[in-house]
Amino acid sequence: MVEIGREIDPRAYLVDSDPVRASAFSQAFARKGFRIRTFTSPGELEHVADDLVAGCVIVGVDHDMDAVLKAAATLKQASHLRWLAVGDFSHRLEDVVRLMKLGAADVLSCPDAATVVEAGQAALALARPEPDKTSAPESARQRVELLSRREREVLDGLVAGGTNKTIAQKLQLSPRTVETHRAHLMDRLGASSLADLIKLAAEAGI
Repeated sequence: MVEIGREIDPRAYLVDSDPVRASAFSQAFARKGFRIRTFTSPGELEHVADDLVAGCVIVGVDHDMDAVLKAAATLKQASHLRWLAVGDFSHRLEDVVRLMKLGAADVLSCPDAATVVEAGQAALALARPEPDKTSAPESARQRVELLSRREREVLDGLVAGGTNKTIAQKLQLSPRTVETHRAHLMDRLGASSLADLIKLAAEAGI
């Protein structure tokens, strides 16, 4: 366990079994004025999540996805904590979608420490309940209803973890056509990234 800083400092909780990566992230957050606490496993964080001060959680994801997903389910219920996942996700799109469905603020593949700190700062801004969360699901459903049939099919494919290529094969379209539909539906839904899209779809009950 490592804690750095004063009580008034923003909090970062690092969950990582890789000591080298955890040390690099810890130092980067400390330089930005964060108070840091480290955990060596998702389960260790899970046991104390309810007792932590509001902050951002950075979860290192390597191979123990079951433990990460279990902790993610707990974090999803903790509105005072916003979390992001870091790891090598170059061939793990399904894992990325699963993590985002469970509430990850971002999923970063092989990021440098500075990128993680920037994402953590963005997540920290969302670490407390929003003023009007009750209207979010209804708003999301209304926006999804505005999609065309083909755009909705592409959205369903993305939520299922598909790529432009696999969705194109399933819908018997060209990858370029799927890419066009994807750009249109993201614009209509006001999503700037796949993470935003997955979150909105979850709010809409998809």
